[in-house]
Amino acid sequence: GVRGLPTCSRIQAHTSVYVANANPVQVFLGEALEKGEGYRVRGADLFYAYAEWCVQIGASVPTANSLGRDVTKYSELPFGAGTKAYRTGARLSPRGVELIQECIRNETVRIPSSYVPPRVLDHAADDVRAAEAEARQDPTDALAKAKLKKARAEFDELNRGRQLTLVDPATLATA
Repeated sequence: GVRGLPTCSRIQAHTSVYVANANPVQVFLGEALEKGEGYRVRGADLFYAYAEWCVQIGASVPTANSLGRDVTKYSELPFGAGTKAYRTGARLSPRGVELIQECIRNETVRIPSSYVPPRVLDHAADDVRAAEAEARQDPTDALAKAKLKKARAEFDELNRGRQLTLVDPATLATA
């Protein structure tokens, strides 16, 4: 506020909303990430999600380095220990994963053919496991069977040529 004058909470609230909306990187980070201890997100994943997000809102797509500088400037997400390949304290939200999937489908930016963001594959594997559990509850449920078929097809599409297998995390503890 002006020196010596009290600040109005309504003006402060509107100013905060304006500043957040005026900074697309902050808006994107709020939509595409979930904060939490122990979480991490790869810089490449952030860039691919941001590139698609920019196209969707009609903004120009910056370079990956430019985005990295803005993430450092406008967030409190530190780099991982000894590397700049990932940030700690956040992971992709379901919206962030969706943006990457759309970026891959739409070929928004050039992505190496061998690249599949682990978080996208993790979400696809989680969808298969959830659909399997639902189908086991009622083996006669046609909708559950259809969901399972769709989830497996989406996982297989993302996994094509990568030879990853779906492993139940519970079995890893006994292996």
